[in-house]
Parts: sequence; C-alpha cells; structure tokens
Amino acid sequence: MVTFSSGTWGNSACLLLLVNAVLIPLALPEESSVVPQPQLCTEVSWSDQEELGKALDLNYPTIAVNMTRNWPLTKRVAAMKGLRNLFPRHEMLETSLTDDGSFYGSRKSEDSPIGKARHRPASITLRWEHFLDALLGKNASKNAYGENFNDPPPEIGKIHLGVVPDTYVWYQNGQTSDHIREVLLPLVEEPEDLMKKEAISFFIWLSAGGTTSNLHYDPSKNWICQVMGEKEVTMFAPEDAEKMYPVTFEDPKFEMDKQLLLQQDGSLTSFPVPQQYKDNKVYAAVDNHAPNFELFPAFKNATPWKCTVKAGSCIFVPQFWWHNIKSLGRMDGVSADFGLNMATNMWFGNPARKKRPGVMDLGTMSKKLNKALKATKKYLRKKLQNQKRGGRSSSHEL
Repeated sequence: MVTFSSGTWGNSACLLLLVNAVLIPLALPEESSVVPQPQLCTEVSWSDQEELGKALDLNYPTIAVNMTRNWPLTKRVAAMKGLRNLFPRHEMLETSLTDDGSFYGSRKSEDSPIGKARHRPASITLRWEHFLDALLGKNASKNAYGENFNDPPPEIGKIHLGVVPDTYVWYQNGQTSDHIREVLLPLVEEPEDLMKKEAISFFIWLSAGGTTSNLHYDPSKNWICQVMGEKEVTMFAPEDAEKMYPVTFEDPKFEMDKQLLLQQDGSLTSFPVPQQYKDNKVYAAVDNHAPNFELFPAFKNATPWKCTVKAGSCIFVPQFWWHNIKSLGRMDGVSADFGLNMATNMWFGNPARKKRPGVMDLGTMSKKLNKALKATKKYLRKKLQNQKRGGRSSSHEL
C-alpha cells in the first residue's frame, strides 16, 4: 500500500494562493541594451539591533552577521560527538536524494508544453546514524538500509545504502516535525523581538553541499540561519517577476510533476505525482546560473542580488523576492565544518495585504504573477512549436 505525506509532496506554507484576477494578456518585457549590475546584500552586526531594524524596514536582503554564533545549536555541532548526538542514533528521518543536487529542480521534457518538468527528490526514510554517515562520505554499514517513503506498487522495499553511487547527493530538505521542533527550538534564538511577531514555521536543512534550489519566491518574510558551512544566495526583486518567466507544474493535462524513486540497484527512476498531491508553487523557467538568453532575453535586464552567508550569520529574505540557494560542503571540495552544511529557516507572518512603501502587497503581486504566468506559458508554447517547425528539438535547453 502506498501512503503519501503532505510534508513530502510540498509545504503549503510556501504556496501563494493567487487571488481571482482578470487575466489581461501581457507581453513579456523586451530586452534592453542596459544590463543591470549585481547588487550586494547589506551586512549589519547582530549586536546592532537598531541599525538592523532600519535595514529591515527598507525591505531589502540583509545579512545579520554573528546572529547564530552563540546559539547552543552552533556550539553543540562544533564537535563530532555533539553532532552525532543531535538525534538518537536509531531515530528514523525522512531525507532526500537526487543525482544532481537539485531541490525540486526542473529538467527538460518533450512531453511538457513548456519544455520542462519538475522533479521532486527521492524521499528516503532511514536512521539518523546512517544518514549522517552518508553525508560524511563513510561506507554504509551492513545494517544501513533505507526505504522510499512514497513506494507505489510493486513496492521496492528496503534498499541497502551501499548501492547508492557516491555522486548522488543526500540532504534533509527543510524538514520539520513536532519532535524536530522539540529538539532544536530550545537550541536556537528566534528573532521574534526584531520581527515583532512569532515565527509561523521552523525548518532544518542539512547536507554535504552540492545542493541547489530552483529559483522561486515565498510569500512570507524568511530568515535563513547558517549554522555550518556557507550558502551562496542569488535574489531578484518582486518587480522583476516577468523577467523570471514564471511557470507552475500542476497542469492536469500533462505529466509535468515527477517524483524520483530509488531502485534496488541504486538507480533513480521517476513516476508522475498524483494530481491530488500537486501544488501551484511558482518557479522561474530560467536557470539563473546558466541562463539561455536566446530563449529568455528579458532575464538579461533582471537585477541580481548576490549574497554569501557564512556560518554564524543569517540572511533576511523579504517576501516575494525570488531566490536561489546553493549550499557548499564536502561535495564541493569544502572540508570546514566536517564538510557539512546546516541551516535553519523561519518564516514570519502572512503576505502584506495593504500597500506600504518598499513592500509589494498580496493583491498587486497576485495580479502581476497571473499575467506573467499566462504570458510565459503562451510564449514558451509558441517558441517550442517554432523550434519543431524549424527542425530543432523541443527539448532545447530551457
């Protein structure tokens, strides 16, 4: 029997519920000869709460330096013994596995009307001790087994972790549970006084690096706090939404949303996500690390914000800001912090519903996105059809 988890299939806290709006045809922005220069995130010491508060009022990406340096969690995982004892060794965790390190990444698909399909990572349940050994690059012990959390018939069953190729990337992708919160929340200091409200969610991210998230946005204010390793963060303002070429993958007419599945021989296959577990999460069709300017010319005119978040610091991601996060660690040749990358993130509040300086409200963003989604879908379909007529493959790199 196959079972599904809402946490596995997507976090509803991340979804933007688009308001009903009249969909007015919108032409995507044209390419300009002026290419914007990258902006750098503001860095403010965590100890200077007044200046930090002023920076946050501007609603721009901001790094709070030394925010996590004195957290009990930071001190505990500084030693291998503390890291290994973070959870009981036999505790079962739901972890993720991919062959390319992407987090809900999109891949070329000839069957998709936009030329892409989203691939969710394989969801593997295994012991904490075996997950940590995999992150550290240690050989799997004789009793190191895992199971696909989503295992459709015919069920694959237990898989020895020794068959998983060394090039595959393990990570814990923003997991949360009552137990995780019970263990970790006492070990962190939430910026509730600074935000003037309580966090609505708390998650942990853990990997050996080599992971990259798809370019997307969240409707809530977000703090990403680095405990081990460092992250490279690229962001774009909400005003650049059309230049991201936004897309979704929930169309019931097409199999655009896939779930990876680990096989007994260590290979990864995929199967379509059932319609009831799909979501309307919005992603950018363009890959900001390797953009195809022939296909996405307007992206040249989007202004990137480049930020490096080191262990001990946190980054404030304003609501509706598009962001892509690359985690560095052992898989990238980094040996510091045992080659691991650990972060927590906390979302604060729902989207602003009233207009105020520097902050795009929910209604404005929803209308802007609805128009851009329709325009992108129409544009990509036409572009791919023209490529087919011209003898070029519809799997042209998107």
